[in-house]
Amino acid sequence: MALGQDVTSSAASDCDSVQFFIGRASEHLQSFPNDRATLLDIAEICRRTEGIPLALGLLAAWMGVRSPNEILQRWKEHNESPFSAAGEPERQRTMRSAIEWSAALLTPRERDLVSRLAIFSGSTLFEDIEAVELPAALGQLLGDIRRLVAVSWLEAGQDQQRSHYRMLEPLREWAESVLDASGQAASVRRRHARHFRDICRQAEDERFGADPNGWPWRLELASGNVKAALAWCAASDPELGAEIAVSLLGWWRLSGRLTEGRYWLRAISEADISDTTRARAQCSEALLAMDIGEYNDVRRLAKSALKVTESHDEPKWTGRALTALSSAAKYGGNMDSALGYLERALEHLRKHGDQHEIAVVLNNMGSLAADRGNLEDAERHYQMSLAAKKSPRDDRSTALTIANLADIVSRRGRFAEAQEMLEQAMSLAEKYNDNFLRAFFRINEGENLLRARNWAAAAASFQNALDYAETANAGRFRVLATHGLGRALCASGNRDEGIGHLRKCQRLASEMGDKIAFNDASNDLMKETAKSKITSTPYGLTRREQEIMEQVADGKPNKEIARSSGITITTVKRHIANIFKSLDVHNRTEAAHKWAELHEQVEKVGSSPVAEGNRAQSVS
Repeated sequence: MALGQDVTSSAASDCDSVQFFIGRASEHLQSFPNDRATLLDIAEICRRTEGIPLALGLLAAWMGVRSPNEILQRWKEHNESPFSAAGEPERQRTMRSAIEWSAALLTPRERDLVSRLAIFSGSTLFEDIEAVELPAALGQLLGDIRRLVAVSWLEAGQDQQRSHYRMLEPLREWAESVLDASGQAASVRRRHARHFRDICRQAEDERFGADPNGWPWRLELASGNVKAALAWCAASDPELGAEIAVSLLGWWRLSGRLTEGRYWLRAISEADISDTTRARAQCSEALLAMDIGEYNDVRRLAKSALKVTESHDEPKWTGRALTALSSAAKYGGNMDSALGYLERALEHLRKHGDQHEIAVVLNNMGSLAADRGNLEDAERHYQMSLAAKKSPRDDRSTALTIANLADIVSRRGRFAEAQEMLEQAMSLAEKYNDNFLRAFFRINEGENLLRARNWAAAAASFQNALDYAETANAGRFRVLATHGLGRALCASGNRDEGIGHLRKCQRLASEMGDKIAFNDASNDLMKETAKSKITSTPYGLTRREQEIMEQVADGKPNKEIARSSGITITTVKRHIANIFKSLDVHNRTEAAHKWAELHEQVEKVGSSPVAEGNRAQSVS
């Protein structure tokens, strides 16, 4: 219901915006006056704010301090505030006047605090506010925060039994304009960026911890503030921004924010920063590009970074650049170059004893050996990688290598043992809520089920992997899952749909420049297409005639064929006569021999629906 200037008290009481105002005001008053004059004053407030809920909520929060009539008496003063831009649309000026009216009732210390809180974006813990604020007594700051919640300048929430606060965006925008005019903005934003840099560094140092309510939750909650810090740093302090962006490499991979991570790392790299800082950012972006499957970018970024990291003796980043180059070489089909890059990386890292980075390289060497069919070397490298990961403990990376070992066990035909190992890996990593890793596990599970000839379960695992890969934007896993799903569907008899997935896999692999996946898909596509041509309508037989011919080849008499097919013996005889004519034979024995020859042709095209593609994950 819209309110006009001549509204009656009866109409006012029925208005949704008036009822909203009264409801919010009642949260601050034990009893609320409902006399005619009060209702008309509230109706006028609702008319002037155009019923905007945020504006009404702000004004209603002050009902314990000001009456509706007092709000109206001071309205003109705040409409003429210097912050009310005449050029703004009426609705925005109305909102701004309501915000300024509410701000005028804050104490000077509270108004200053509100302006500084504008730098926080999204939900924020009290400890973050305390760290960024100028030194103040804990009780005083906490009291001010509670007061701002009480008058609706802040919203309070709770998650994982910890309170957090946020300022609604219209309020934050207004407060930010006040901060920018105060001359404090640069120093406050720098303290904000440094604080969240320290949080990101600590999370990286602890490898995001084993507690699912720890660093993953903490960084998710801080994501808005981290973006705000990066945006400010990109323009004002790119060296500080690079520290934040580089320390977030693991988090961007863990949370599936691969594209977002690349955006910020690229923005920082293009700013005025030192050569070593730029090399670290480029190397980090190369690793994210590798997860996505953009191998040309991987080569370009890693080569540029490597020139600097080697000349400045930065072993960890040299190892990472070489690892990225190795993966790009491997997926491009150059296995010798891939091994050479890993051997160089291991040489650099062993001189400085970085066990975690050594473990990553060893895992990649195991993956490369597995791709070449050398299962003994692959297992040896995986076991060495696991040993290196024991200190410091990294459950995510450990789970990945266990899954790689499960692939070796599966290739040796020990399917049940491989499934147990995969379940162990999944259990170990589940607390991280990592869709990238989930996609990898499901791909390995699908491969194991394919080898065990459990087609339906394999198809389900590959479909799950595909869903996770698309969520995480994991390009190569999308290709592998699509390839596996195509093979599983073909093996289960759903050849048309399976071939469709193999063609999609071939196209995706070609777009990525992944020669291994492209060749695997092309070989399987050729086999399955040939099988389809042979078995779709062999010798021109109808589907019913093929079913009957299968039973003739099994030696079943006409009476049994009729019973199992639900047709009469006369109909069976007519079908068999047509079959003899199509096969150009004279009796059941000749027909059975010719039918067997057809099956031999199918077996020559491809004896097994399981192709050993590149399944091991090369980055841990």
